Amino acid sequence: MGNSQTLRQVRTYMPYSVPIDPVKMVTIPDMNLSYALAGTLVEWDKHKEISSAVASHWEVIDGKIYRFHIRSGLKWSDGSRVVSSQVKASFDRALKKYPADLRSLGNLLVEIRCPSDEAIDFVLNVKASEANILGKLTEPNYGILKVNGAGDLDLSVTTGPFYISKQSTNEVTLARNTNWIKANTDMPEEVIIRRPGGDDFSSESILIKDPWANMIETSSMINADVVAQYEKGHFQIWKRPLDKMGLFQMGHTRANPTGFGLFRYLRKTMKKENLFRGLSGFETTDQAFPRGYQLHDSKFKCDDSEVKLPDEYKSRPVKLVLSPARISKALQANIEAEIERVTGIKPAVTSIPLQDVGKVKKFGDYDIYAGTMGMADPDPEGIMSYYFEGETPLVPRSSENFVARLDQARKEQNKDKRTQAMTAIMTDATCKGHLLPLYHVSTVGIGRPELDFSGVPLTDESITLSKIRFKTGAK
Repeated sequence: MGNSQTLRQVRTYMPYSVPIDPVKMVTIPDMNLSYALAGTLVEWDKHKEISSAVASHWEVIDGKIYRFHIRSGLKWSDGSRVVSSQVKASFDRALKKYPADLRSLGNLLVEIRCPSDEAIDFVLNVKASEANILGKLTEPNYGILKVNGAGDLDLSVTTGPFYISKQSTNEVTLARNTNWIKANTDMPEEVIIRRPGGDDFSSESILIKDPWANMIETSSMINADVVAQYEKGHFQIWKRPLDKMGLFQMGHTRANPTGFGLFRYLRKTMKKENLFRGLSGFETTDQAFPRGYQLHDSKFKCDDSEVKLPDEYKSRPVKLVLSPARISKALQANIEAEIERVTGIKPAVTSIPLQDVGKVKKFGDYDIYAGTMGMADPDPEGIMSYYFEGETPLVPRSSENFVARLDQARKEQNKDKRTQAMTAIMTDATCKGHLLPLYHVSTVGIGRPELDFSGVPLTDESITLSKIRFKTGAK
């Protein structure tokens, strides 16, 4: 393939989780790796319609069986044939290891079986028309992975656009999978991803400071001076429409009247203009989804007229956790000052690397996590599942029966009514104090002049690594 000086190589920093498991996504970098390493049975096309992927076609049998036919001649990255028993092993492992994250599919399944090497059946406990199973299977945590005899992943053999050719403690090298169903010679030959060191890593100016990287993802809330430097240097810039929510997320142990009271009090008393003083590249919000998204609530309104600061927070600081990879120093300073203004006590802040967020959310002792969350639009059920059902969901477990309401909404066959029911769940969770949306930002990709992002659609949730191209003559 050549040496590192001649390869068409993407080099970037991503705070991905370790060990790498494409089924388990804590951060957006985890999702990027999942898309890079695993193909799904079906996928969304550019028109937001379900299209073939690992499966060439599918059919409903006897009303409760979805039968998927594996694409003829499909091979793993090592050239071996993909058969239905391997696809079943991939799903069996995922459902067993991550039942909470894959709950929306697991609750529908009676079993998965293989009538032949080329076909795999999902036997459901409901009518296929009520299951929306095709939408679920587009999600990256349902990618088809190679499972060895011991039941462990082998990510050196994949169905996605890349496979792992080399891995160390804080660096992973992806090599192009020439057997991928959409493989072409214009793709990057290698993608090298480094996990950033330290808890003060900020992505926005990394290409200016670091000659090694040639691509980085950040958000639209970038310092104006940094933007000017990138524009002057003729860097490639890719920018999504508003696709991330900045928010305060409740600590998992604070799902009680006191915790809800704090969030509602902050919503009532904080002044957004103080939070974002000196910043740009964002849009303030009171709800999770901006206009144009299916789950946007055009009549959104919360009644906080009787809300007061809970007594507990009159005598102790609010415990605030954040990652510099998502919250800049300027925004952090504004948040601290505003919390102190409305509570009378300066918050106690803990700064953590982004790759540790999942662990802290699960086990940490804190009141608020300040960060960002992605917003997938084609399949509202997928993002609702992520927000409410995962191991560390956006809305913590509480007395509110949001999960049961989500299950009920899924049974609604009318798409508009189903979306309305999910929108109501999201609005109730917000108004009752389970989370506090603050702003919307856009995902921004920045690359050195040799990279070409023109083939990456703005409908993608982030820069899809397999769609990056190189300018003519670039190495």
